[in-house]
Amino acid sequence: MLYTEEKLKQYAEKIHQAKLIISDIDGVVLVDRQISPGAVEFFNCRPFVFLSNNSRFTVNSLATYFRKRGLNIDNQHIFLAGVQSINYLCSQNFDKPIALSANKELKKFAQMQGLNILDRGDWCKAQKVVLCSDSELKFREFEVLINLAARGVSFVCANPDFTYPGESHLYAETGCVLAALKSAVPTIRYQIMGKPEITMLELALKKHRIEPQEAVFIGDNPKTDGLCAKKAGMDFVYVDIATGISPSMLFGYLARNLR
Repeated sequence: MLYTEEKLKQYAEKIHQAKLIISDIDGVVLVDRQISPGAVEFFNCRPFVFLSNNSRFTVNSLATYFRKRGLNIDNQHIFLAGVQSINYLCSQNFDKPIALSANKELKKFAQMQGLNILDRGDWCKAQKVVLCSDSELKFREFEVLINLAARGVSFVCANPDFTYPGESHLYAETGCVLAALKSAVPTIRYQIMGKPEITMLELALKKHRIEPQEAVFIGDNPKTDGLCAKKAGMDFVYVDIATGISPSMLFGYLARNLR
């Protein structure tokens, strides 16, 4: 108990000194689809950014979700790997056919950005593939992706995560699909947009005009959140039940000790 209290104090001191709080969403702000106790009270009093490997939702839908639950948030506070993958292709003025393995919300977003998104039955015509969380991906479609990789078509993968946490079990993430493709086609050409790569983090820091050493990263995965923070030269606060510091403990402590 004394260790936990001391660790909370150390974390709180790092967080209070930071000019910008950068936090993961799943497993940190949201646990079992519920906002961690104390998180709304804390983030409503501090400059923050949510940086997530989420490739299921758009920025607008998540911002709306949080606002309905009392959080003062707008779109500039949220950076998502799925959305960033689409924005990246837009920034490259990529106008060739794209096979987008994603849910309907992200597909609609990509089409609204003007990208040439193929129907699933036409994926074989793709000149670029974007991998996001896709609960509708079928085995036959996966075979098409294998053949695209074998032909040298390059892939943009939202994140390397194998799973993301649900209420009572784990869900497959894009990293599972990428790992299977790499097993089938070791020469596959791909790039990762989400953590642990620092592309999104650099965008967030630039947008808020903050240097890495002036911010702190709160996350529950040292292999993605922690490594991303380390690459950027930023302090990392690791929350997880296994460490003795759960998200609810941290945010509850921070909310009770607001400065």
